[in-house]
Amino acid sequence: MTLKHTDSSRFSDVVARLRRFASLSSRQKTQLLLNRAERRLGAGRLRSGPRMLDLVPTHRCNLRCVGCVHYDNEGPGDLELGFFREILAESAPWVVQYRFCSLGEPLMNRDLPEMLELAARAGIGCNLMTNGTLLTPELAEHLVARCKIDILTFSIDGATAETCERLRRGLKFDDLMEAVTSVVESKRRHGAGRPVVQANAIAMKDNADELPDLVRLAARLGIEDLNVHYLTVEGRTQWENSLFSDPDRQKEIFDEMKRVGDELGVVTHLPPDVRDAEFMQRCYLPWDTLIIDTDGTARMCYFSWEEPVGNVVEDGGIRAVWNNALYRKVRETIETDCPFYRYCAHCGYRVGYSRREAHEGKSGDNEKIFSFDWDRPDAPPRPGGSRLRNPDRRDN
Repeated sequence: MTLKHTDSSRFSDVVARLRRFASLSSRQKTQLLLNRAERRLGAGRLRSGPRMLDLVPTHRCNLRCVGCVHYDNEGPGDLELGFFREILAESAPWVVQYRFCSLGEPLMNRDLPEMLELAARAGIGCNLMTNGTLLTPELAEHLVARCKIDILTFSIDGATAETCERLRRGLKFDDLMEAVTSVVESKRRHGAGRPVVQANAIAMKDNADELPDLVRLAARLGIEDLNVHYLTVEGRTQWENSLFSDPDRQKEIFDEMKRVGDELGVVTHLPPDVRDAEFMQRCYLPWDTLIIDTDGTARMCYFSWEEPVGNVVEDGGIRAVWNNALYRKVRETIETDCPFYRYCAHCGYRVGYSRREAHEGKSGDNEKIFSFDWDRPDAPPRPGGSRLRNPDRRDN
């Protein structure tokens, strides 16, 4: 039997994951296995910590992308190196990965390479997402040779300079191509299997016809995985650019992307078709990940940005927020008909994209669903209340 390119890529990924697990400390392995068991059981209070900490390095960005819902939010500044060291000191015994995704361009934080290197020394894998504009050949060499990066993801929304530069305003396409090539070539020089080089793309009408060619571009560049997401609509004018209103075109484009990916060996991860009303899957995020902003504000996901679950600086640390009453309520209700965070009932990750709400960002028309259900009788205390600030209390 001959394996397809994508079968071979998936096999290689499984092998890499097994090697990554073998490289963990015994305490990390124990925590990871405990975390997997607790999330499968749907536990509310967890003995394990988050498998991944999603750390926001900065809110600043050097681009103004059409599909971005955050670029006008400067936020509370950059993640300071001293604060990162505090996060590292608390989480190193049990966390498996840090993800540096940000609401801006992570590499605008000049301390980020040192943070990645400190994480590597502590045995913590890292995922980094970047627009590629600041990733020089020298930095690419540093990231591959000295930093324990598991996945490096480039944001690429088209197969041509014209499309990418139009959708990612301020981008120079040639610089992005050089950044990707520098990482791939550095991996080859070192004989390194990591980082896995990925691309993220936002699918919309403005770039839909180019998306199969994006898979071909990924194959030529040495990109192994391509992750595709629907445009999150902010405002009425963006609905004209959403594939939600053109399901025939969406399916045709996605089918062609899958065919090309299978042919060329690029693992192409596509969201469910907009006509798939039967799609349903569990969300493991409240058991898996905690987002920590530059000021310590903690959130459960990027679709709950204005509804924090606490603050790791003010509320007693990461584990205190991880097991506070609010986060436990989220876990206990997320798979019910009335999740405590209302948006969970509409999230495309859980229920697919056949409903309009799954494509919308927060606006004046729908702001209620982007909120916790504080009016319900079993609502926990709000973050910042005295009960949340004392992690030793058993009624937290």
